[in-house]
Amino acid sequence: MDDRDDLTLPTALASLYDQQLRGAVAGCAATSFGRYRSVHFLDELFHDLVGMSAPEVFVEAGAFDAAASRRVRHGLPGTRVVAFEANPHSHAHFRADVEAAGVEYLNVALSDSPGTVTLQLVTRRGGVPVDPVRGDHSLRTRTRAGAEHDDIAYEQVEVAAVSLDHVLPGADRVAMWVDVEGSAAEVLGGATSVLGRCDVLKIEVEEELFWDGQWRSRDVLAHLIGHGLRPVARDIQGVNQYNVIALGDTFGRRGDVLARLEAHERFVARELRRTPNAVRRNPTARRIARAGLEGVRRLRSH
Repeated sequence: MDDRDDLTLPTALASLYDQQLRGAVAGCAATSFGRYRSVHFLDELFHDLVGMSAPEVFVEAGAFDAAASRRVRHGLPGTRVVAFEANPHSHAHFRADVEAAGVEYLNVALSDSPGTVTLQLVTRRGGVPVDPVRGDHSLRTRTRAGAEHDDIAYEQVEVAAVSLDHVLPGADRVAMWVDVEGSAAEVLGGATSVLGRCDVLKIEVEEELFWDGQWRSRDVLAHLIGHGLRPVARDIQGVNQYNVIALGDTFGRRGDVLARLEAHERFVARELRRTPNAVRRNPTARRIARAGLEGVRRLRSH
């Protein structure tokens, strides 16, 4: 979608939210450690919000090992937890452990309508074979920007597909984790009704085209806003790729939810800014700093 082609209110709001979220993390350290910590802190915020929502159903799309689903299953025993993993190799590999944890683990793709879809399994990258048990296979082929090497080979696998509106027709409160490698358009396109009943959603988005024909980040934000979800936080997972949390309007206006969001913002401001807090806490660095300050004091005293 070209930004110039769609000047609807959701698109305009998506640009504003994008700038607001970008500003909230603009000072975060862009090192690998800083990026990892930003992802971790956003995940903790997400799981806290899911716990506060106590949804009837939790959905993990692109589940891989269903780590998020297992955590929700453990913390919310009264919630139905459903994990969708389209890759048959990953599903077979993790199925026993995931189902033992009490999660409904389905080898099904989420799409905008029931039927079948073609999964593009990467078999070789840069001349090197790729393990089929991976979390980065997609319904789409990678673009040059999203590829680590020009030489990528695929195996096409037909997979059964369902839409969330089709499989979750009656749940009043839903929470979702969506990590579908460029297939957000399909997942969200089949969740028109579910999105209107969603309290908490976390989704991975890309600012550049990593996969052919995918929605970019602002397209995703505009779609969420158009269905009553408000983006409230993001991380800095990678270059041109990040995760965003969006909340349903009623849930997002709760006092305890607002307080948790404010606590997250304060925490990020303190822990993830470029000011090297970790260095300041390091005993060796502190000794060096004290020695330097003492040297400055001696020079000034002479």
